[in-house]
Amino acid sequence: MRFNGDSFAAGGGRGPSKARGKQEAIRLTADHLHLAYVMYIEQREREGIGKSPGEEESFCLKCKDGGDVLLCDFEGCVKSYHMRCCSLKKVPEGLWECPRHRCINCGSGPSQTDSQGHKREPDGAKLRPCRTCPVTYCDRCLPEASMSEGDTGEVVCVDCQELHHSDNSLLERDLMAWNPDLFTST
Repeated sequence: MRFNGDSFAAGGGRGPSKARGKQEAIRLTADHLHLAYVMYIEQREREGIGKSPGEEESFCLKCKDGGDVLLCDFEGCVKSYHMRCCSLKKVPEGLWECPRHRCINCGSGPSQTDSQGHKREPDGAKLRPCRTCPVTYCDRCLPEASMSEGDTGEVVCVDCQELHHSDNSLLERDLMAWNPDLFTST
């Protein structure tokens, strides 16, 4: 994840680091990355960033890490992904539209490409993308437990709700006391 100009990958565990010491490293977890991503998109919204070409997100929507990312070609989409996070072995030729433009269950949606970049016929299905992960549902497949995010059309999927509603105070403390030298990826 690129944060304050530094890049590193997430460790395998979940949850905040337990021990704190001046010389002790803080173990970076998937939950740290998820919370940092939520903070990142909220800051972009406050600053009005992400509405114009060239303002694409710097982090993979799936794993929340930075690095070399593939940008979505869907008009107005600012999301980006690692090729490995989309199960791509090579960069698709021509148009590639990210998972937010197809229902995860039935595949319907306005995307002109499938997940591998092959042409497909778009349909008029109204989609409800999760605000903080690549999961997208059409209105027919939307689980009742998904929370609506105001008038944006976005939702918070059940998995992300669990993260959002948990006590994130220790994770926030880790991120607010950011010092790249104190974080490890293992």
